[in-house]
Amino acid sequence: GAGTAPLHARRRRMLAVTCAGSFLGPVDITGVAVALPAMGRDLDLSFAAGIWVSAAYLLTYTVALVPVGRTADQWGRLRMWRLGVAVFATSSLLLAIAPNSTVLLALRGIQGVGAAILASMATALVSAVFPPGERGGAIGLNVTAIYLGLATGPLIGGLLVNGLGWRWVFLVNLPVAAAALLASRGLHDPS
Repeated sequence: GAGTAPLHARRRRMLAVTCAGSFLGPVDITGVAVALPAMGRDLDLSFAAGIWVSAAYLLTYTVALVPVGRTADQWGRLRMWRLGVAVFATSSLLLAIAPNSTVLLALRGIQGVGAAILASMATALVSAVFPPGERGGAIGLNVTAIYLGLATGPLIGGLLVNGLGWRWVFLVNLPVAAAALLASRGLHDPS
């Protein structure tokens, strides 16, 4: 009926914004992997430091997942998701202007925390707003966004590194994050 149309629109919008967040983390993982040689040349990264560019991100991502979920239970899932977007976008901007490998590695760890927030909150938000009969399909679309990010990251990273430089691998996150945050305006935390 007419009363359910706004509810369906809110669900679709929640799905769209969580998919955008779910895309950001994986596209960054694989895009940065392609950019590592250029980063290494520019910042004089050793082989070990190059490995830590990815490892710092993945380590903080993994460690943050459980505390993020517990904090969101008290603080609100959508609020936590928005914090994740802000942390991811801010660290991406700072990574793009990182002056050396030490700053780069520290910021990659912070970016990993932002990605963990986005990943854990996406499933929680989608599960909260979709009824059981629609939940599987909605979560499936969210997982598709993750794999789309993993699959397109090398292409996007390669194009950016070759065309504009490795710092653009991080800057490209900003418009996606901004669009997701703007699209989340007016949405409320599901109870």
